[in-house]
Amino acid sequence: MQLTMNGQPYATIGSSFTTGTAQTITLCVPDGASYALNYINGGSWPSEVGISISLNGATVYSLGAGAGVVGTTLTTGTTCIN
Repeated sequence: MQLTMNGQPYATIGSSFTTGTAQTITLCVPDGASYALNYINGGSWPSEVGISISLNGATVYSLGAGAGVVGTTLTTGTTCIN
């Protein structure tokens, strides 16, 4: 998955995840930035790919395993860090 900020690539998520059941990644995102989460590659087992995004301990986006479609934008928005 690729996270873009203000239309520019910001982070690739999941490319280093090869074993286990979950990976935690911490990112610092700029306040007021527009963002998009793009599903760019499902790997060898796309039926096992899911994502949950939390901000300050609260889940702000969740997609169950196998529910995403490669090549689509999963969510968009504007950051607001208070």
